Amino acid sequence: MQFENLLNLFQKGFDYLLILNEESTIDHISDRLAQETIAVCKVNESPRGKKVSDVFSGSSLDAINSTISKLHKQNGREVMLIETVTGKPSIMLNAVMNTNGNGSSYMFWGSRFTALENFSTSEDWSSIERGEGTGMRLFGGRVD
Repeated sequence: MQFENLLNLFQKGFDYLLILNEESTIDHISDRLAQETIAVCKVNESPRGKKVSDVFSGSSLDAINSTISKLHKQNGREVMLIETVTGKPSIMLNAVMNTNGNGSSYMFWGSRFTALENFSTSEDWSSIERGEGTGMRLFGGRVD
């Protein structure tokens, strides 16, 4: 399967797709994520080919960098939250890293869930960790 065909499959299955190379340059960004990123971040043109730090800022950039750091410490999948539209719910993205002879690459993917309209970046993780309002501890495995 060719790389472009694989990207097309991911874009059909997920609203958001971001692929970074080892230099933290954006190799691919889905159209929806690019449009939302342009609306709230530091660029007014396509983010493809730009450094992630030239496109994202604040808590979004911190979340990406923190997730990349976690991926280097363990071999597996991470979950992160990122805000793309101010006042809209954060987006939960899965993240994985692949390392080969050419270095590391990182893929982030996910979809927007409209049922989470009251979710906001500043409160997301602490609320999830405490299991507030859900009766469930999402990442701790405990159900009340």
